[in-house]
Amino acid sequence: MRFGLGGDWRMSRRKAEAPEVEREKDTLLVGVGKRVRERRTGLRLTQIQAADACDVPQTLIFSAEAGLQNLTLKTLGKLAKGLNTTVRDLMPVTPEVLEQERPPPQTLAEAVEKLDRVTQEAARLAQLVSFLLRHSQHAPHHPPSAGERGPEQ
Repeated sequence: MRFGLGGDWRMSRRKAEAPEVEREKDTLLVGVGKRVRERRTGLRLTQIQAADACDVPQTLIFSAEAGLQNLTLKTLGKLAKGLNTTVRDLMPVTPEVLEQERPPPQTLAEAVEKLDRVTQEAARLAQLVSFLLRHSQHAPHHPPSAGERGPEQ
């Protein structure tokens, strides 16, 4: 019998390890997957039909739609082309993007609505700052030691 760090040890070591814990899904990958699925179903394609149109394996369509596949730019381009859309349209839309793409207000009512949204956001930020300031004051403050003090005036 051989004792040492041979190949047998490594195999038995891997078998003894605990199963991998499921990781939290990346929100960007989930968002892209949702957009791919929306586009595919909007075209009334099955995953197999979409895979053929995109020249990718069906398993890639499945894993992308499930938010499990970290797609390369090249693959994202294939998906966009096969689904008759653009890479940009396959990217998830964030509230910031929506706000940037919204045209400027054309009427007084639209301007007031935008002002209300901005005012509400400013109020939320002010509450957050107030909260952070209150809680940072509760943190113990230690005066700097002699070695940490700056030059005496």
